[in-house]
Amino acid sequence: MPAYPVFACQPASLAPARAALLAQLPGCLGQHQKGLILLAAGEVWQNIIRHGAAGGSPESCFGFRLKQHKSRQTTRLWLTSWDSNPACDPASWPSPLPGSAGGFGLLLIRRIASQTRYQRCAGLNIAVLVFQPDNL
Repeated sequence: MPAYPVFACQPASLAPARAALLAQLPGCLGQHQKGLILLAAGEVWQNIIRHGAAGGSPESCFGFRLKQHKSRQTTRLWLTSWDSNPACDPASWPSPLPGSAGGFGLLLIRRIASQTRYQRCAGLNIAVLVFQPDNL
């Protein structure tokens, strides 16, 4: 997937990744919609860096692709994020306990995105988030 933006699995990569995504978001979206999409994407990428890269090599990287699908009824944005870290299925992570200080990123992602999907393919972790801007 080298034709798409690629970033090192380091915290310093989050801001450039968000900026690259913001530049690709359709201009017809409002600031609130863009902010929610950036928030969900940032949570995915932060999980890649924090959880996936912990067992990966120093050369670990992540990237994304954004596609827009329009129909008469709705517009959908498909954000596909991938990383080269060891397999790390977020569905296998425990739910956060009440009163815990962290672990709410997946809940946040699922509230913002209308669909989420994870798969392991060709040595990559692939996370797909589908957004319906009219519902944000």
